[in-house]
Amino acid sequence: MKTFKIIGFGDSITLGAKARNYEYSWLGILEKQIQLFLNQPLEMINAGVGDNTISTRTTNYQESTKPSALERVEKDIIHKKPDMILVSWGLNDMRFGTPVEIFKQDLEEIILQLNSHLPNVTLILLNVYHMTGFNRYPPRDQGSLKFTELYNQAIEELAIQHNISLADVWKSMACKNHLIHQDGVHANELGHRIIANTVFNTIATRTDVLQPNVIV
Repeated sequence: MKTFKIIGFGDSITLGAKARNYEYSWLGILEKQIQLFLNQPLEMINAGVGDNTISTRTTNYQESTKPSALERVEKDIIHKKPDMILVSWGLNDMRFGTPVEIFKQDLEEIILQLNSHLPNVTLILLNVYHMTGFNRYPPRDQGSLKFTELYNQAIEELAIQHNISLADVWKSMACKNHLIHQDGVHANELGHRIIANTVFNTIATRTDVLQPNVIV
């Protein structure tokens, strides 16, 4: 039986930052949830990189972890030929102060590359998570709630334009500060669970990948 391959493509929160281990990260929680309703083997690949940004055009790119998303999309994503990609970008670009239009152009370029090379792939876009520490860790102190809202508007526009399902983690987190780690940037374990549940709900309701268990 063919293995269903999912890749989480994002930054440190996708990587699992501030969860005690993978099992408590949003990708790890999601993997367990999906396995309950997927009628084939699952391979979950974590392509999250801490302090990663969308491209070399990101403001203060030199301060970020390299290579960027656009620089590694071919090797880390396309070459692995996944069936589904969870695309989660924007938090670090927003924090570095990257203009929204540049971010939007580069995220669209990633979408276009993925659709071109993987025409049958299912894409799920996540928007920017809630955070609180906007004034910390310079030069990562250029963001704000308003800037986050502008980024999320851009991500939603791309989702609509390219007919991609959007996992609205921003809405699910509801600006509740108790979902954020004390560092002010990353989700805590409760926040990770909210993110996982949001992505699971999106997959369950916007795709036909998952099937109900038949009870006789």
